[in-house]
Parts: sequence; structure tokens; C-alpha cells
Amino acid sequence: MRWTHLRVCAQGMTCCTEQMEVQLKEQSKLEYDKAVKDALAKMATLFKTRANKFDDYFNEMLANSKREFHDMFKRTYGMIYEQHSYVFTDLFEQLERYYAKGGVDLEDALDTFFNTLYQKMFTVLNQQYHFDDKYLACVGDHMKDLKPFGEVPNKLTNQLKRSFVATRTFSQSLSRASEIITKMANIDTSPDCARAVMKMTYCPACQGLPELKACSNYCINVMKGCLAYQAELDVEWNKFIKEIGRVIDRLLNPFNIQKVVEPIDIKISEAIMNFQEDGPQVSEKVFSGCGRPTLQGSRKRRDNRAKRENHRELNFESLKFGPHRDNYRGSNANADPGQIQGPTLEKIIKDIRQKIMDTQNFWSNLPYQICNDKASSKPDSDDNCWNGAMKARYELQITGNGMNNQRSNPEVAVDQKPSSLLNEQLFHLRTLTSNLNAAYNGRDVQWLDNENDESLNGSGSGSGDGMGSEDDDVPHEGSGSAPPHNHDDLNFGSVPELNGNASPAEKGTVVEDVHQPSYPTHNNEDNHLHPSSGLETNALDDGVVATRSNTTAGGNGHQEMSITRAWPEQIRFDAGVSGFSSEVQSECSARPLDDAMKVPCALLLALLVHGAPAADISLRISGGKMALPGQFPYQALVRRVDATTGVPDDQTLCAGALIDPSWVLTAASCVVYPEDNYEVTFGAFDLTVSTEETRISYSIQSKSVHEAYNAETGENDIALVKLAVAVEEDEFIAPIRLPSAKQTKDSFWLWKGSVSGWGFTSKDDKKQGNWVLRWFDSRVQPNFWCKLFHGSKNVRDSTLCLGGIFWKKGTCLGDAGNPVAITEWDGKATLIAIASNDAKACGNFKPPVFTRVTSYLDWISKTANIALR
Repeated sequence: MRWTHLRVCAQGMTCCTEQMEVQLKEQSKLEYDKAVKDALAKMATLFKTRANKFDDYFNEMLANSKREFHDMFKRTYGMIYEQHSYVFTDLFEQLERYYAKGGVDLEDALDTFFNTLYQKMFTVLNQQYHFDDKYLACVGDHMKDLKPFGEVPNKLTNQLKRSFVATRTFSQSLSRASEIITKMANIDTSPDCARAVMKMTYCPACQGLPELKACSNYCINVMKGCLAYQAELDVEWNKFIKEIGRVIDRLLNPFNIQKVVEPIDIKISEAIMNFQEDGPQVSEKVFSGCGRPTLQGSRKRRDNRAKRENHRELNFESLKFGPHRDNYRGSNANADPGQIQGPTLEKIIKDIRQKIMDTQNFWSNLPYQICNDKASSKPDSDDNCWNGAMKARYELQITGNGMNNQRSNPEVAVDQKPSSLLNEQLFHLRTLTSNLNAAYNGRDVQWLDNENDESLNGSGSGSGDGMGSEDDDVPHEGSGSAPPHNHDDLNFGSVPELNGNASPAEKGTVVEDVHQPSYPTHNNEDNHLHPSSGLETNALDDGVVATRSNTTAGGNGHQEMSITRAWPEQIRFDAGVSGFSSEVQSECSARPLDDAMKVPCALLLALLVHGAPAADISLRISGGKMALPGQFPYQALVRRVDATTGVPDDQTLCAGALIDPSWVLTAASCVVYPEDNYEVTFGAFDLTVSTEETRISYSIQSKSVHEAYNAETGENDIALVKLAVAVEEDEFIAPIRLPSAKQTKDSFWLWKGSVSGWGFTSKDDKKQGNWVLRWFDSRVQPNFWCKLFHGSKNVRDSTLCLGGIFWKKGTCLGDAGNPVAITEWDGKATLIAIASNDAKACGNFKPPVFTRVTSYLDWISKTANIALR
């Protein structure tokens, strides 16, 4: 029949009515949605099942190790172990808790274990004496110097920490990748896509060709247009797969968790034997440093003597061990039915590697996969297929991948509007990749996601270390006064929680009579208090609830407080910014962002304001911690000198870093004027004191400003100053090393940078200068984070983004040239950035950007003739 009202298929002679076309369009959309969801569900299941299998094996392995540890120590040490078994049980509980939920500082946990074991052994070996808590504290203070366990604690801590971090990061990455895939299935099918799919699948039937399938290239173009958003994930996904493959290599070799966990009982026994051998010498050294303790009463001595006679296992000196594991465990002929059977952890990891490596290019290959699954004809049938109009060859070219290439897609009109759901998953994927990179390099991993719920949308407790005050009059102490108590998981969920390490003023809240410790507590459990525990609860502003305990935590005698922000259980990215606090709404609405980006902006701001993944309170050096003489021996003070009087001008305060006995690296904005004379001072601490013995000033021979420096944009704000005379190094003056050539592409994301300098607190009042050298720690953030606040033009590859959100705080006048240094794993400081001169940052709601040193290594090397390491 002839029909002229069809909207998708060709009009004229047709087998379909207008109503049939509407129904077929809906049917084709359902079939397409199912095909996409099935493909994504299959891959999500692949990652989830592998993660579960890995978790099950690891948890069973850890449980077996714990059980075998208990059996061996019970046989070997008898009553002594049973009396103090909680010391060892606590260690395993900490390891289990870290793997399950994070939030445990493994280094602290092992340090506490060995310190407690040391004190227990010391009291057992010296039972004739009476020890009070004060004396035992003194005993603990001598542990690092005496090294009673030899090198076992250091070696075991390093091995356990890097293996557990890598293992947990690997497991979490598998699970969270599954969640990312699942969420990508929620991208809605556009009307243009539904129309194109209908035309491809059912229009042949309307023209009397029900068995005719779409030409292969025609189908691929339709699917590429429909799956344009999904294809945008491909580049980041491939980076993620590459990074997880590198971590697998670590897990199979130097970070092999099985080789660390299974022999943990032997390693701790080795530590105990080291103490046994040196016990008398250790005791005498402790007595020398802490004083001779008082003897027990005669009755107690008789009781102890009777116990020693009745229980010979109490005598540590009688315990000797052979070199083989069987001497520890006895015969293993009859395997414990609870022990792991089946494949080894190595086989499981290799199986996972094989499966997930096959998912490279998954997102760009997804159109081909769907077309191959019966949606189109075979490629060799291109002359006998549906080309969108008739039974004929499809002559058009296949378009490229991603959004930009779809502008020329002949089959689907693709909406170029950004997808907030896609941007969210890209953010999570980049976070996973960065975490994997950190784990591969043996660094701590900080999860920005919720730990307790193990999902990207869950609600849980966080471990941020402070937030900026919303009151400009509230004083701030930089993160130096309350550094993060661990390097583990910082949470990113819908209910961030802040630990109670900073004072109420630092948290921007008003809570009366809450006395916080001036130092961070290292017990995470003490910092997670809940109203259900019978704690005093205070309702604060903007949905904040503070809970306070009147009991002491960790024996420190201080009250503890945690702050929980009552956010909605889920935040919809397409619901606008109304769910966020007023300052966040105002800040994001004022930015030149399209509607799709305002909610991700609000999310990032809210995370940082109310639960930032950084420990920073203020970036102003004046808000930091007072430095100690010699703490930053590379610190340079750069000042202009009056040409007539020769007196330094303190109104032109700048800083720099000594990178060579003859060279100082500073900001170009500090030395840009050729007619000025300059003076560089080292060993300075308090600028109000003119007679500091450590201070030495040098005139300069020459200065080299980067040839591409742009004073208006701040681009390439870097310069070198050559001293007239090389400095003489001492404990107060010494160069800092530059990054190595291999670190050129290292983002240093989430490394803790120490910023030091003087500077002013306000651009309007130079009298409020910092005349005493101060410093603070701040985490390095990804550049795309700072682009939300400064724009792409002001955040470049050559800049480094530092810190989270600092409420109306930032670098200020006199902070230009301030060095940013990290402490690497060899314990040495490395210069990674210098502050640029940006007075506009004074009191601004923006994270600051610095000049990235790695971007200028070649220029520095050639200009100063310094060989790179």
C-alpha cells in the first residue's frame, strides 16, 4: 500500500502504517538498549567476578596465616604467647581492616606492634623488676636507637606496606572498574540514535525485505554515532588497563603478597630471636638511659621463681629454632582442611591479567561488537545488504571514534553537549589510574571514593584532616600543625566525615568546651565516633553534625570529635546544583561553565570544602608552622638592593631554592627587571633579627629569565640566578636536588609537598608580613582539578596544582619563588615546583598553581650547566 505519513522509513509503497512505524521504533530501541547493556554487563561481570575471586583467595590466605601463626606461637612460646596473644591478634585485625575498608596506617600499625612486643619482652626478660607506665614509656623511647629486633621491623614494614597497598589497590580497581562500566550503561539513547537504529533494523521489513540485514559499514556508522559518549572513555580506559598490568607485574614479583603474608610468623620469630640474643645488653642500655628499676617485693620474687620452675617455657633463653620452616610448624603431612586448596594466587592473578588485557580498546570496539552480534550482515555480503535506503552496497566511509568525529557521521546527528555522567566516570577512571601508578611505584594510595560502601555512590566515613573556615576572622594553622595521621584512604562519597585532629576553629565550626589534642592521633578508630555510641551530639551549621566523646581515646587523655556532613544519600548529576550549600552554588554558578559542567564543579567544590582529599587549612605561609633553623637548608631569600644605599628592600620580598652551590632557582617575576641589583640570603630564619649567626648574603653575578616568560599570563615564570661566589655548605645551607630525568612526566599527584617561605598575609597591608620562616604541607592535585577554578588558559602542562580548596586563602605578595619539595623514598628532598607571583590569590577561593620544575629540567641543565641525575 502507499503511505505518505511515515517519519523514518521511506514513504510511498510500504508494508508499514504510521502506527506500526512508531511501535517498531520503540521495539528497535529496546533491542538496541538490551544489546548495549548486555555487552557492558558481560564486561562488568568479568571484572567483578575476578575481583571477588581474588578477594576470597586473599582473605582465606590471610585467615590461614593468622591461624598458623597462632598455632606455631602457641606451641613454641606456650603461656607467654597465650598471655599476650592480643598483641599479635591486633596486628592481624589491622591488616584485615586495611584490606577490607582502608583507613589504617600500616606503618603505624606495625610500629605499634613492635613497640608493644618490645615492652612485653623486656618485662618478661626482667621479671625481677617492677616497671610503672612512666618507666615503660622510657623503655619505648629507646627502641629506635637500640634496635632490639635487628632490621626485621624495617624490612617487614616495607614489605608488608608496599605489598598490601598494591594488593588492595589492585582489588579495589577491579571492583570500581566494574562499577564504572555499569554506570556507562545508564547513558540514555538519544532520539536521533533511536531513529537511526529503527531505520537500520526495521525499514527493510517495511519495504518487503524482512530478512535483509544492514550492511556492515552502515551498521558501524550507526553504532558509532549512538555510542559516541562511550567511545570517549577509550583513551582513559586503555591507560587504566596499562597501569593495572604494571601493578600485576609488581604483584607477581617484588610485591608478591603471598610471599609476605605466609611466612610472617617466621619473620616475627626471627625478630624475637634477635631480641633473645641481645636481651642482656639491651636491658643494660635501657637501665643506663632510664635508670635502674626497683626490685619486686620478696613475695613476688618467690612467686615468680615458682612460676619459672613450673613453666619452663617462660624462659626465653631456652627457645632455639632451626633454619627450616618445618622446625616452626612441625610436619605438614596432614593438611589443615581449612587451608587453601586449588589454584595459587599467582595463577589467579595471571588469569585476571589475561582476561582484562583483552579489554583494551573495548569502548572503541563496542560498535563493531554489537554489529557483529547479528545486527548486520557479514562484511563479505556488502552487495546483498541494506544500506539505509535499498538493497545495495554501502558506499560511505566509516567515521572515526569519539564525539568530535561524529560531526561528519552521515547516519546519526550526534548531540555535542557534554555528558555529566560521562565526565563523572572519566574522573573516577583517572583516579584509578593514578592510584595504580602510585601503588606500582611503592607509594601510598589515597582513595577519593567511599571506603565503607565500596561503591562510587555510597555514603561512608572519610579521613580528611581538616577544612578551611568559612569565617575569615577565624585563625588558621597550616597543615604543619595537624599533619595527616596516615597516607591511606581518603574518602569520596555522599557523606564525607572529617577526623577530629584539628581544633574546632580550624574546622570552621563553633563547639564549646571541646579540647582537642595539639597533635594528630594515630588510631583511626578513635577518630570515627558516632551518635549511636552514646556520644554527645551537637548540630552545627549547614547540615554538619559534631559528635564528642567524654572518654579518653588511645590513652592520650584528650576528648575526640568527628564531624559528619549530612548530604543526600545520592547526588544526581542531572539535578542541578540545588543540593549543595549556598557558597558552592554561588561559586559554580559564577563560573563560565555550561550546565553540564556546573554539577561536577559543585561536587568537586563540595568535596574539597567539606571533606577535601588533602590535609591543608591555609596556603598562606603565615598560616603555616614555624620552621626550625636548618629545616630547609636550600631556602633562599631574594631581595632587591637599593642602588644608592645598598640596603635590601623588604617590600620586594621573594624566595628561591639553592639547587647548586652557585645557582638559585626562583620565579622570573622576582628578577625580571635588568636595572635592579639583587641580594640572595641563605640560612635566614627571623628577618627581624639582623645578627643571625647562620645567615649569609651573596651578591649575584648574573640572572637568566626564561626567554618565553610572559608577565601578563604568568607563563614560564621561572629564572636562574648565579651567585658571585659559590656558597659553602653546612648544616644550615645546602642545595636541594632536582627531579631526575625519568621523572619528567611524573605528575606527583597526591605526593605531599612542603612549601616554605615568608611573604605577606594581605595584598592591602604589607605590614603584616611573615618575618619568620614558615612552612606547611599540601597534596599535589591533578591539573584538570585546578582548571575548574582558573580555566584552561591559566593551567598548563608546565604548572603544578597544589592543595584542595582554601577558603579565601592563597599565596600572596612575597611568596613568589617559594620552593615546593617532596621527600622521596630514599629520604632525600626533591624540588618539584616554585611559587609564581600571583597577588590575586590573596584571599581567593582558588587552589594555587605553581611552576612545575620538571617542565624546565632541560632549560635548567643547559643554563646552569648542571647534569641531570
